[in-house]
Amino acid sequence: MELLGDEIITIDTNRANRITPTVGQKVIVGIRREFFTLLPYDESQIRDTDCFQGSVIADIFQGEKIRTKVKLDYGRELEVKRNNSGKRYKSGDKVLVKVEQNTAFLFMYPSLGLEQEISVT
Repeated sequence: MELLGDEIITIDTNRANRITPTVGQKVIVGIRREFFTLLPYDESQIRDTDCFQGSVIADIFQGEKIRTKVKLDYGRELEVKRNNSGKRYKSGDKVLVKVEQNTAFLFMYPSLGLEQEISVT
């Protein structure tokens, strides 16, 4: 499934809420922040379809967990929640964000649009 630009992830539609979108259909992809793995930048893994390139914005220690904010090369920002036993990163460090297999959920895109659907009145 292509997200933006060259961002591509593999989603098993038999496990992802049991919806099977058609080619070109708009869907919502949900991935919990603890289902990402943060890796030091390694050019040999760039072609991996489930791995995005980006730069660390912040690496925030929160006791047992670390929340690392990453700006992906295509502009999207995401947050990775990980155990504090892992490597610490500095702002600006190049990293790869790996999507763990079978962790993405698919949701049908609302007919009125996402902003309209989640707005609170």
